[in-house]
Amino acid sequence: MNSVPVHIFFDDAIDLIGRRANIAISGLHGSGWSFLYRECAGVSEKNLVIICRDAEDALYTLNDLQVLQDKKVLYLPYSYVTAYDFEKVQTASQQQRIETLERISGSDKKNIIVTYAEALFEKIPNKAALSENRFKVSVGEKLSIEFLEEFLFSYHFEREDFVSEPGQFAVRGGIIDVFSFSSPAPYRIELFGEEIESIRSFDALSQLSTARHQRVVITPNIGSENLPPTKFAF
Repeated sequence: MNSVPVHIFFDDAIDLIGRRANIAISGLHGSGWSFLYRECAGVSEKNLVIICRDAEDALYTLNDLQVLQDKKVLYLPYSYVTAYDFEKVQTASQQQRIETLERISGSDKKNIIVTYAEALFEKIPNKAALSENRFKVSVGEKLSIEFLEEFLFSYHFEREDFVSEPGQFAVRGGIIDVFSFSSPAPYRIELFGEEIESIRSFDALSQLSTARHQRVVITPNIGSENLPPTKFAF
């Protein structure tokens, strides 16, 4: 492995990286690394995975890259509060993790993914399992409320009067509210008989609609025991 000193021009380092040379770079500090990562992403034809020391370092890097990059940078966190208490799931981290995996699964392989060792050690379903355990709904399709309820219960969604966090759903007449683990906001599915008339995202606090959709995907908790864990190929 070649060692590249700090005084090397970025263009030279990027040229080596573009030719898939194995190099070690030292001497950069602070946001200097983020500038290098941005340039690496520009010459890479595949996902660029940045493995940071810990969650704090990853968040600093994520913030830098979000400022430097035009496209969205993806963040893959660890789901749990502690490594030994798997019942205490951090909903926000879990939701972010699933959203990132959804984007990677359907991407063209040119993402920047920021993560850290602890997050990489957490097992996740492979792409096939992730795809097979989602439920897709589209405007104009037929949908049985009973069938959707059965799907949601089988993946441990909880029925509530009103949804407030991922993993919950509510049914009121021909209206179904579902908070998918891969969505930043819940979906409201309105039926006319057994046909989906509209699908909207809405704010869980104000109940006001924020966007309309022709098609959405409802994703369960991919960390659940009933999904086969395996290595996810970036």
